[in-house]
Amino acid sequence: MKIFTYLVLILIALAAMATYAYLNEINSPSVPVIAICPSDYPDTEAGREEYNIATDDWVKRYLEANPFASLEEVDSARQKSWEEMGCNATTTTSVTIADADLLPCQIYYRDVFMQAKEYGQFEDFSATTTYTGPIATLDEDSHPVAKRFYSYHKAALDSGEVDFGGKYAISDWAFTGWGQMFAVVDLETGKVFPFPYAFHESFDYRPDSNLIIINPKHMMPKFDTFGPESDVFCDTWVYEDIKSHYFVFENEQFRLLGPEDITKLSQPGVLE
Repeated sequence: MKIFTYLVLILIALAAMATYAYLNEINSPSVPVIAICPSDYPDTEAGREEYNIATDDWVKRYLEANPFASLEEVDSARQKSWEEMGCNATTTTSVTIADADLLPCQIYYRDVFMQAKEYGQFEDFSATTTYTGPIATLDEDSHPVAKRFYSYHKAALDSGEVDFGGKYAISDWAFTGWGQMFAVVDLETGKVFPFPYAFHESFDYRPDSNLIIINPKHMMPKFDTFGPESDVFCDTWVYEDIKSHYFVFENEQFRLLGPEDITKLSQPGVLE
């Protein structure tokens, strides 16, 4: 008799769960299809505002219908919505963004930084040979930085990889209050040559070249189709008058190729 009672209770519970799921499904907020493809982003301020409101509404209603959805699930659903419209959400076309919609530093970034003169290509400063000999131990007396940031330089040496100038490894680190820093480590001698400046974005180099580019244009953010929502956030510390700087490493020193204005490169005391 008890077994029969348990079975009845289980069946009642299952029926209740099924009923709840059905009612929840029919009463869940509907999720509309996004009304516009990203490649057709409006080119007027009013149109952009309307589009952004509609997109925010779509996300809100999706989360109401799927309260435990992750950001990845929301993005996947948005992609599916675009696909249902025949959009290609991963390939958006450029639109004209009115200057009135941009902050002054975004205009500078677009019209000055991205158009600035380039002072050399990697192939213009080719390394003549590639070192293949034994890897040296770290020379801790070569520079105060060699001891201060020992683990970074040792890791670069231990890799045994030539990643700059034919015979050097690059060790890099960030230091709170100063920014990004790096050093050239000689695989043959173990000597450490720190770059004399700190910067706040990226840098680029090649195994077969002696050129190093600070804040290279090809590695920096590009304006996307969303104008004020661009990935260039206009942090005044970084983008206010950012520049690409070109240095060549020769005779164990960094020589500036250009531009001459290095006010955005700081000389951190930790390198002394």
